[in-house]
Amino acid sequence: ARANGLPIVLVATGGTPPENLRALDPDLYFDSLADWPVAMARLLGVGDTIAAGPEDVDRAAAIVRGGGVGVHPTATLYGLAADAFDPAAAERIGRIKGGRAGPFLALAATPDEAFALAAAVPDAARRLAARFWPGPLTLALPAAGGLPAPLIGPGGTVAVRGDPHPI
Repeated sequence: ARANGLPIVLVATGGTPPENLRALDPDLYFDSLADWPVAMARLLGVGDTIAAGPEDVDRAAAIVRGGGVGVHPTATLYGLAADAFDPAAAERIGRIKGGRAGPFLALAATPDEAFALAAAVPDAARRLAARFWPGPLTLALPAAGGLPAPLIGPGGTVAVRGDPHPI
């Protein structure tokens, strides 16, 4: 990030001790993703708080529909958003991620939307989704035919999640 003139933001959500992260001298440090509005506000230089309203979500959706890429919070971390059915957008995300071509996770607003990407949905997957969605559970299901290559994982699967984050 520094080599590209970007700010470094570290969040202590993994196994690395917080003191080790702070020692890396990030531009911003947070103990958890609970502070995402503060993090985004500081990164954008708009003070100490930011709240996304309906007009912001509409604007972001228009950017994604137009082939753009966005960054958004999820229940567990920030993700890159793009139209999974747009090959150029998927390629753009791959470049952002350092050349990774996929497979990428598909977030869905409802279980039905997630399951529409699958060729079959085992009863166990439906029970897991009913119990843990919306939430940080990703299901790897047999991929439906016609999905773009960046969504197809090992063994012909698609990774889907119903995320609870309001954005």
